[in-house]
Amino acid sequence: MKKIHLLINLVLTLVLLGLAACTPSVPAETTSSGVEEKEEPTAVVVAEAGEMGGGLSNTLVIAENEQPFSFDPMFTDDSTVNRMTVLAYDALVQYKPGTTEIIPWLAKEWKVSEDGLSYTFILNEGVKFHDGTDLTASDVKFTFDRLTSIAQGISYELWNLQSVEIIDDYTVKLNLGEPSIPFFKILPKMFIISEDGVKANEQNGDSAAAYLSDHDLGSGPYQLTSFVPEQQAILEKFDDYWQGWEDGQVEKVIYSFIKESATQRLMLEKGDIDISMDPSVDDLPTINTNPDLFVDEGSTIVEFFFHMRTIHKPLDDIRVRKALALAYDYSTHMNIALGGSGVQAQGPYARSIPNHNDDLEIPSQNLEEAKALLAEAGYPDGGFTLKVAYEQDLEEQARAFEILQTNLGELGITVEGLPMDWGAKFDMEQDENSEPDIYEEYYWSNAADPDSSLRDIFHGASRGVGGNASWYQNEEVDRLMDEGVGLQDEIKREQIYKDVQQLITDDQPSIFVSNPTYPVALRKWVEGYVYNPMHHQTIWAYSIKLNGKQ
Repeated sequence: MKKIHLLINLVLTLVLLGLAACTPSVPAETTSSGVEEKEEPTAVVVAEAGEMGGGLSNTLVIAENEQPFSFDPMFTDDSTVNRMTVLAYDALVQYKPGTTEIIPWLAKEWKVSEDGLSYTFILNEGVKFHDGTDLTASDVKFTFDRLTSIAQGISYELWNLQSVEIIDDYTVKLNLGEPSIPFFKILPKMFIISEDGVKANEQNGDSAAAYLSDHDLGSGPYQLTSFVPEQQAILEKFDDYWQGWEDGQVEKVIYSFIKESATQRLMLEKGDIDISMDPSVDDLPTINTNPDLFVDEGSTIVEFFFHMRTIHKPLDDIRVRKALALAYDYSTHMNIALGGSGVQAQGPYARSIPNHNDDLEIPSQNLEEAKALLAEAGYPDGGFTLKVAYEQDLEEQARAFEILQTNLGELGITVEGLPMDWGAKFDMEQDENSEPDIYEEYYWSNAADPDSSLRDIFHGASRGVGGNASWYQNEEVDRLMDEGVGLQDEIKREQIYKDVQQLITDDQPSIFVSNPTYPVALRKWVEGYVYNPMHHQTIWAYSIKLNGKQ
């Protein structure tokens, strides 16, 4: 029966691919998917796609375990979407690859008013969108107006934006309600969209949301030409890209959605793909011994948490939360769940973010102290059950669940798993009455700033609308963050956020587990790959050349 299914899938894949080459693709209906038990069709898709357009020598083939639920740049806070939008769109400013330094992009220069309330940008001229229209200040205003009016995705970062003014065709001003240090730092994820393109493809007032589920309207170096849900996305060189092209640059990018890391590794070894974005940590030593392959481990701004629902009993008791944090085996997590690819977390955000509090205590497992705290809270023998939501397809999360289940079992606590995809888990996090007691979650901010790293997950206003999965609120934490967000005095601002980190750590709404690195496995012929911490889980193909690939 399994072989019959594979043959059927093979035929369907070839049919779908032929249709995708000549007709618009069907919008994706799922938020997270891969290619389960479809290794043979996946290989055929890659080969066929390479033949469309003249071979694979200038085609970068990337294996990734999750597909985007949309290609709309509104959703760049989702890494599955952002990895596509960084190739198809441009922002006013951008992070220099591999750094947190902001450099000119669509805007060739800018100035900030003395009161910190206005940002004026002068645009490069001669920038064309993929639909053939010219990019002007009107498109910039339209982009920000669209974000704030629809109020989905990354629009929450624009809570302080009051208005956008067109000064002339190539000058635009963004006005804030109050000063905000993080505002400028989130602009690299605010990708500018074609106003004419949106209006031409709008359906029933949807601001082209349906169209953008499987098309693009950007000005980036690559344009989306095909999307086969649960199989692949193809982006091809945009000849009129305003930054120009050099010989040897990648001209086509194929994202092949392959769920299993073992399948990705086999295809990488065969040369069917150029980059595996999801290698198992168990495979990294073997990959590094292969003369045709190498592993790049980027230093990230990512933190991995167990967010404890502070409004659920018995997690509403700080002693219980601290007991759970003391019960966890961090050493096993670092060695087994991460395979050494990362470090233990210190407090509520990664060490690489500015103003990190290096004086915070780094916990270690202490079961005796955990038992004492539980007894003090009225649970000397445990005797309760906790439900844990996690993404079953993510290696670290699946292994972390097993470690937590074992550790808490030693305290008489039953741990039940609720495996799911990210979209379902995120929806539950927004629901005050949702079932899980603990959420396993990664977080990386949209800006290299302490406020961006904390507000979305620990500010009380983020309950139900952001990433505050623990449903945590501390009025002093909220007050300090609101004071610090626009504070120009760098010394005072640093102290405020160090104090905030200490307060959150003392309250223990979450178990702060790890700051993982980001390993990707590549063929040796891939040159120019640089991990970008501010666009985590993306590949900037425009800087890559495939030296020696046939």
